[in-house]
Amino acid sequence: MDEDEARRAYRERLDDVLATDFLQPFEATLDAYRLNTFSVLVLEASARRSTRTAARIAEDRYGSVNVQYIRRGTASGNAGGRVVTSLPGTVMILDYGQPFTVTDHERRDVINIALPRAAFPARDAAEWHGAVLAGPAATMLARFMETLGEALPLLPADTAPAMEQAFVALLTAAVGGGKAGAPDAPDARLIHRAGQLVDDRIGSPELDPAWLAGKLNVSRSELYSVMERFGGVSRFILQRRLARARAALEDAADERRIGAIAFAFGFASEAHFARAFRAAFGTTASAVRRAKAATPDAQSGTHSQGI
Repeated sequence: MDEDEARRAYRERLDDVLATDFLQPFEATLDAYRLNTFSVLVLEASARRSTRTAARIAEDRYGSVNVQYIRRGTASGNAGGRVVTSLPGTVMILDYGQPFTVTDHERRDVINIALPRAAFPARDAAEWHGAVLAGPAATMLARFMETLGEALPLLPADTAPAMEQAFVALLTAAVGGGKAGAPDAPDARLIHRAGQLVDDRIGSPELDPAWLAGKLNVSRSELYSVMERFGGVSRFILQRRLARARAALEDAADERRIGAIAFAFGFASEAHFARAFRAAFGTTASAVRRAKAATPDAQSGTHSQGI
């Protein structure tokens, strides 16, 4: 389908709850699955701004809690007055019963799980709005989300309550096990600048916490405190390297060997890259490349499937 048709299809699927501004030529693929009240959305789409206004909330009274695992791309915005910055490998929580604006600055690949607000303690759902999770517990939650996205079309309806309970339990553990709060404005600016510096020197062996702190003109302790939400400074750097490497592997025009891609994005060895990639994404670099090679060329558009 052409771009106008793709935009219309996307809006028909999402604009009943969100207002969307497209920031570049639009293309998207979207798969949606529902198991009773449990729904999963697997989405890849170009840069855009999504807004949930107080007026729309009052009109539609849609109040699900949405949990989004970011596989590729960066975004920032405001959720109920809290600054939000989400990076690849993190999990972001948005309560659709509260206003927010989130801008995807580039093409983003996400898995979004939505559950009724009644599935969560009311106080927790309100406090989690705008939270960005990272660290081991968030990684475990992300892997569950990826597995569920693959399995949901095959699950019978009577498994929905068990899936809901398992997901809420994992989410609660992830929130409790990491720094869930969204960064305030000064921290968000520091994170954004740090991301720019990392991206500019993504393949350099000099890219480490000490170098980054020096370029940001902050102490290492201050930088570590800000980056705690991502699992530390080294993990922040690693996440961006892995995200760039995965994007290269998924690029049909990039014919470099996997080892060459690993070295280009700062990994010391293919073995180190392989371990880090599997830990982050739950699959191998070669599997990602094979999947891309097996995907036939298709027109940009929006596709949905429900159960």
